[in-house]
Amino acid sequence: MSFFDSIDNLIMYMIYGKGELPPLDITQITPSPLLYRPLSFDDYIGQDKAKAIISSFIAGSKRYDKIFPHTMIYGNAGCGKTTLARIIAGELQVPFIELLATDMAIEEFLSHIQEVNGGIIFLDESHRMKRETVEQLHSVMEDFMWNGQYIPHFTLIGATTEIGEIIKNRKPFYDRFKIIIELEDYTTQNMLQIIKKYVIESYKNEPLRIKALKLIAENSRLTPRKSIRLADYLYYSGKSIIQVFQDNQIIDKGYTTKDLKVLEYLQKSGKAVGLDTLSLYLDIPQVTYNYDIEPYLVKTGLIQRTAKGRIITQCGINELNNLKLKMGI
Repeated sequence: MSFFDSIDNLIMYMIYGKGELPPLDITQITPSPLLYRPLSFDDYIGQDKAKAIISSFIAGSKRYDKIFPHTMIYGNAGCGKTTLARIIAGELQVPFIELLATDMAIEEFLSHIQEVNGGIIFLDESHRMKRETVEQLHSVMEDFMWNGQYIPHFTLIGATTEIGEIIKNRKPFYDRFKIIIELEDYTTQNMLQIIKKYVIESYKNEPLRIKALKLIAENSRLTPRKSIRLADYLYYSGKSIIQVFQDNQIIDKGYTTKDLKVLEYLQKSGKAVGLDTLSLYLDIPQVTYNYDIEPYLVKTGLIQRTAKGRIITQCGINELNNLKLKMGI
């Protein structure tokens, strides 16, 4: 979790933890240098298809004076799902509450429906919700009823990195979302635009270190959250971009020393390796490997998932040799 995410979570706790203040209305937020986030579609770079779909439904909601339909947004971690949900709330000028699905009970969810007062509940990591809670949500989402009693209308926006898990094991829940949005891959040019805009807004009195920002764009794994974290590191530390990459164990093209270790281990093994073995070898939790390491290696074709485990591809072997060369190994 980044420094800025920690501040956001603290603010959300301060606002909702005691139930003493009304739900957050992001239309009343003025961006500050330390909390800059895009608050409109004009500021939200990329994802043109998603923005077009959402804009048409926002227009329809206003035209017919209806709540915005339940929406599921899926894509890789750090690609802007939360930001997009906040922009929807801002465009609709309705309150917004952010929740984490893990271990949430139905009673907690219902209490937030009352708080949000016709606005949006954003449910992050929707695939992690307990099955019992998911099943209890069906009538709440579809009929706006609980235990035979009507409840206030609201919009649920779910976010997930594991849409397949929801479709496979929670299909009735998935079917109750009227809008399904898949976030597309960003380009390096998108990343550079995002970083430049972020730096301009967040470090107003600092020069734009354009060469360094280009290198960050090329080494961010095409993920806005990672690029912003590296930009913050660059400006806070005052170090050169080479030192920033060294501190963050980045070798080339966003690949890190942990990626190098994975590729080396798979090559030496010569066979499929299980998740337990890999995470133990790297000395990291499985969830860290699953969300922070493996997706990029699979996406770029360096490893493959098989029924027996993970294997390195020929592309992976080639990249391993390149990374070793860069490291002087």
